[in-house]
Amino acid sequence: FFPSNRNFSTKKKDRNKKGEETANTIKKSKAILYADFVNEGTKTDEGLFKVHEHKENHYAAIDMVGDLRKGILSETRSIKNVDLHRRNLQKPFTNRLSGLMKDVSIQNTDIPSIIRDELTTLKHQLNAASKKTVNKITTYHYKDCVILITRILDPKQENSTLF
Repeated sequence: FFPSNRNFSTKKKDRNKKGEETANTIKKSKAILYADFVNEGTKTDEGLFKVHEHKENHYAAIDMVGDLRKGILSETRSIKNVDLHRRNLQKPFTNRLSGLMKDVSIQNTDIPSIIRDELTTLKHQLNAASKKTVNKITTYHYKDCVILITRILDPKQENSTLF
């Protein structure tokens, strides 16, 4: 009537393997989609990051980056666990912001200032969210993101204690 433990554990391993493969595929797809959205070609005068004053029919860079943070890391503003797919979206977002901070071609623009402020805001949100009642993996994820952001904002802290 019941499958033997051996068959059950084998089937469970197969399901876990398929689940991991699916998660990795989704992670890669999200990273590619995100990279396409905020890619190297968008930093030109006609690109996505051109900083403008608020005008009608214009989406200012400061608003875009804030909206991305609010959407991609929306769980930080409530007590919600972050699932695998959302974690796999949030880390590439943070890493992409890190890449923009290091990009010498935009250092004389407003972009690093916008990114720095968003990272500072995000760091505070993640610190607060990690203290709320969420599952362990979400807490670990938040703390890991805080460490990543701290290293982005102050590379000298890389070898020091962060908590």
